[in-house]
Amino acid sequence: MASEMAKTVLAATATPRCLDVGCAVGGDLGKLQDALRAQGCKDFELHGVDLLEAQLVRAREAMPSATFTAGDVKKLPYPDCHFDLVHCSRLLIHVPEIDEAIGEMLRVLRPGGRATFCEGNMALSHVITSDERVRKVVKVLEQFTLDMCQNPHVGTDLYKKLLQRLEVESVELAGYPMIQTTDDFMAYEKGPLQKLVENGKLTEEDVSYYMDTAPRLFREGDLIRTGNLFVSRATKKQ
Repeated sequence: MASEMAKTVLAATATPRCLDVGCAVGGDLGKLQDALRAQGCKDFELHGVDLLEAQLVRAREAMPSATFTAGDVKKLPYPDCHFDLVHCSRLLIHVPEIDEAIGEMLRVLRPGGRATFCEGNMALSHVITSDERVRKVVKVLEQFTLDMCQNPHVGTDLYKKLLQRLEVESVELAGYPMIQTTDDFMAYEKGPLQKLVENGKLTEEDVSYYMDTAPRLFREGDLIRTGNLFVSRATKKQ
């Protein structure tokens, strides 16, 4: 994805100025930097904006050549028509005022610039296993995550919203499967699982069974979790 963004922006300008909105610790921006360099570009500007200063401290340490600024997606601290590329990934699913956020990102994009939005659709998550108790825990976890999201279907809703906006053209949608076949992420589920026990949605026995059994099921190929990442792209009209 970073390689495709680099190729697109370099087709429009040899000295791109790029913004990652909701940059967190700078992971996506780092991939874009590598992709731009791989395509021979040496003269570029990379900017990241995030609401959490703690994230930006780590981003600045990881990428001292980039500029990281604290800011809100609904009121970006940049002038109009400032960037050649605006990228936003896994952020709008949490933003209540999604139309306002989209408008702000398009505001700071120059005419002819490209916007790229990467988001999921929580309704399309699936769990494949023969173990019904594990399936139950995963589905309760998924519902817990869905309930916390402001826009659980934003991955596909974004495409429709972009088609309706008068200031953009060349709107495209692509989809990429996400498949989890290992237990690497399970450590991050301990907090939500404990909250589900406290809320009475799961029992301690359910959680213990899941934590003990799921790793074996992954190893045996009897637990697969799937989802989708949707990428919407649009060009700001000249």
